[in-house]
Amino acid sequence: LELSDIVYFHASWSRKHEAIRKIADDLNLGIENICFLDDSLHERHEARSFLPNLIVPDLCDDPEARVPELLRSGLFSVPILREEDQRRTQMYREEVERQQAVAEAVDYETYLKSLRMELKVDLISQKNLPRVTSLVQKTNQFNVTNKRSSAKKITTLSDDPDGYAFCGTLKDRFGDAGIICVLLARLSNSKVYIEEWVLSCRVFG
Repeated sequence: LELSDIVYFHASWSRKHEAIRKIADDLNLGIENICFLDDSLHERHEARSFLPNLIVPDLCDDPEARVPELLRSGLFSVPILREEDQRRTQMYREEVERQQAVAEAVDYETYLKSLRMELKVDLISQKNLPRVTSLVQKTNQFNVTNKRSSAKKITTLSDDPDGYAFCGTLKDRFGDAGIICVLLARLSNSKVYIEEWVLSCRVFG
């Protein structure tokens, strides 16, 4: 491995759970999406105690047996690999660049303007349905109804003349964040009722 292979590098004398929380905040990642590996039982216990949602696998004493053991655990198995999954590492690199820009900005409003963000709104279709469904079912931080519609239900709503089924794709000067929001709603008696509205934690800040 080279330094360029690492998305985020943090070295300090701070407690590891504090460093993990900082990395999560800087990358807009939920703690439950982070796996912490450490050969120290004490360090693993401390991390679990302060970050209950953190994934902390126990490691056996034999270093040569650890990789096969982790592979058998299934923690790093990805059953369905989509285009956005393949771009995820690059997205995290772009997020680090955004955070560096925040640190250099005079104020936050100036920083936001400097991003030159462009939001493109599209109808939900078979082409974007897999990513839309994934976002609806996995998003927790900004999910106004906490429903988890299936692909079939989303398709039914998008085909309904009284249905609203839209998704938004965000780009800025650092890169393409892909589909980051979904709005599912229904028209009834001249009013629009939101059934689901989610925003990806990657752009929540």
